[in-house]
Amino acid sequence: MKKITFLITGLGMVGDETQVSNLADKFAEKGFDVTLAYILEPALVKPSNPNIKLVWLDLIIIKIKKTDIKLLSTLIICFLGFQLIPSFFSAYFIEILLGIALVDLKK
Repeated sequence: MKKITFLITGLGMVGDETQVSNLADKFAEKGFDVTLAYILEPALVKPSNPNIKLVWLDLIIIKIKKTDIKLLSTLIICFLGFQLIPSFFSAYFIEILLGIALVDLKK
């Protein structure tokens, strides 16, 4: 069975989240093993297919030190690369990493 993973910032009530959720449903209908990974809670928009795995990447963003940002991004990439190949990465992935860096640099 082919695997696909969607990584998105969160599953709030915005259009992007709904589209990714619908896309995940369509891939599951086609027989894919689908995982939907998200970073921010709460998960308000969820796929309707019960076979889709929802993974909350519990990143404690506030407690991350500047020196840990590079390590964190490496760990996320390794986690997704080794656990969830082949994967589809949301365009928000880079935005998330930059957001973590900016939040930390303001301290």
